[in-house]
Amino acid sequence: MRVFLQGYLCIVTTTLILAVVFVDSYKREDSGTQLASMAPISIPLPAEEAEPVEVDCDTGEIMEVAEPVVEVASLEMTAPMELVESVPDSPVENPVEEEAPIGEEEITEVVEDEVEEKEEPKPDPAFELVLPTENREIFGDPSKFFMHTNRYIDGVNTKPWNGGNYGYVRNQLTTGIGVLYTRLHEGIDIRPLHRDSKGVPLDVVGAIAEGTVVYVNNSSSRSNYGKYIVVRHDWPDGPFYSLYAHMASSIVESGQELIAGQPIGKLGYTGAGIDRERAHVHLELAFMISENFATKFSPGNRHKNYNGLNLLGIDVARYFREYQLNPYLTMKEFLEGEEPYCKVKTSSRNKPGILERHPWLGRNMEFESEAKSWEFTFARTGVPLAISPCETEQKYATVSWVKNVNTNHSYMTAGRLLGSKDSAKLSTRGHSFIKLISEAY
Repeated sequence: MRVFLQGYLCIVTTTLILAVVFVDSYKREDSGTQLASMAPISIPLPAEEAEPVEVDCDTGEIMEVAEPVVEVASLEMTAPMELVESVPDSPVENPVEEEAPIGEEEITEVVEDEVEEKEEPKPDPAFELVLPTENREIFGDPSKFFMHTNRYIDGVNTKPWNGGNYGYVRNQLTTGIGVLYTRLHEGIDIRPLHRDSKGVPLDVVGAIAEGTVVYVNNSSSRSNYGKYIVVRHDWPDGPFYSLYAHMASSIVESGQELIAGQPIGKLGYTGAGIDRERAHVHLELAFMISENFATKFSPGNRHKNYNGLNLLGIDVARYFREYQLNPYLTMKEFLEGEEPYCKVKTSSRNKPGILERHPWLGRNMEFESEAKSWEFTFARTGVPLAISPCETEQKYATVSWVKNVNTNHSYMTAGRLLGSKDSAKLSTRGHSFIKLISEAY
């Protein structure tokens, strides 16, 4: 019996040894890594090649084997083992925690969103606007840009530079609401930068924008403007006119096409009330009030439609400053910044020519066919801000609304209105102006 047990124990031991060798061999073949720079390891031989285990048949004890290959834990490595990831032949599934790649549809949506967010390039501005001389101080120190006026107040002679700006800047008057300037200056006076040894200005004057020369007056005595040039600019908001006055000379002729900045003459001091010290170019940017001025309103005037009375200047100084910030600024947008001062209903039922040339001035035009008169909204300067058809007939032009001010409206409107506070009527000068702009001949 003892011999039988010893023999059985030998068989079990041998079976365990073979099982360990088989498992170790299977793990090495199936592993995703390789052992690099590995020192020799003692591995038991397969069962058919392993040395026989000796058993003492007398005692039943297993005799000591020369090399302990049974205990896998007793394997020793003389060098560290480096694990090198093997590259699988087929894609390996991503771990759950990793973000799956974006699908084709998702990529398309992302691209579309990016396209929508991308800002479209703006087209070129409708026109280029430039200053007429090298003087750029309108954007810096205005006292070096505007030519001063000679002003006598209480026996004291002053030379304020703001007298060369646009608007009500002249004829100082003390009123119940403070000091007012009652004379309207419809342009800007730009001082020269260059003079010769005798003080004669040398500055060249150029066109402020692309346009066509429509009038050249080469006579110093036929106008308070002295020698002056008028250029027509056909802009998206309709035709506008730039006027250059007190010129020493001109180098252009009527009908000539110009580009922005192209020289048209030399700055001077021709015309009434201008001397060498105050030499400047007087610049206006204006509406033409009526294209019938020369034929119906003032047929005897020398300057035809280009008489200063027929050109209604806007605030060109403010326009230059705002254009520099936004070269896409339209005239409609610019004039929306002007404050309304009064409204006047005209006696003519005919559509005003200024509205034909500048349709954006129209309001409530769906009632045009029913118009029996027209109502104009004006700024203090007389610049039209809006024109609307009216269903009621007017025998005479009347003021339908006026801003409430605690002074004489005559001071505020260059003499076109009379009255005060919220009551006003047209003066003789005012009636003449309304007759011209509404073309009620």
